[in-house]
Amino acid sequence: MVNLYEQAYKTMDDYHYKDHDDVVDYIKWLFEHNRDSSLIILAIKDQRLIGFIAGDTYYYDKDLEENVMNIHELVVDPEYRGIGIGTHLIYEFIKRAKEKNKEKGKKVSQVILWVGKENEKAQKLYTNLGFSSCKRSGKWIKMKMGIL
Repeated sequence: MVNLYEQAYKTMDDYHYKDHDDVVDYIKWLFEHNRDSSLIILAIKDQRLIGFIAGDTYYYDKDLEENVMNIHELVVDPEYRGIGIGTHLIYEFIKRAKEKNKEKGKKVSQVILWVGKENEKAQKLYTNLGFSSCKRSGKWIKMKMGIL
């Protein structure tokens, strides 16, 4: 996951960890920060990792003042972008998060994520999926989408 993260962010200097040790620590954090609600899904083709999504199935958002699904990271290998892998990972994340929440008797009505304000390709993907901008903070845009 570390190598894929570094490769995927190679051309986006402002939106990622640059130091290898920081990337390693961040990937560990994705796995360990909240074991009760964390969810990581991998996209694998021919035994090669080509994408992943990581987030929390149940997360209290102070801005929205409610519990939501929170996508922390969506990474797709540059060789495989534009063919629906990111879309599939988002839909699969939402589906599995709903299942996990239902098992625990929890319910959320929104999913959120943050995207770099200069990352227009990602913004377009999220907008096409139904996300809308709800907050700006420095170089970041917070987006949300209602779910049933």
